[in-house]
Amino acid sequence: MEKPSVKEKLDRYKAQAKQQKEAERKEPEVKKDGKKPQQKNGQTVHRQPKKKPKTKREVIHYDK
Repeated sequence: MEKPSVKEKLDRYKAQAKQQKEAERKEPEVKKDGKKPQQKNGQTVHRQPKKKPKTKREVIHYDK
């Protein structure tokens, strides 16, 4: 009985990896509750920082 060639091993490995990748891709799509995942529109929302009321500081003036 002959040993499988390197090319045959590589082809088998690639087929197995492809099969595994397809299986991983299918898992997240199946949801029990039937709701579709919410997709973002790709835009970043930039919110303005809220203005805080300024605190009054006592200014001390020294007489010269």
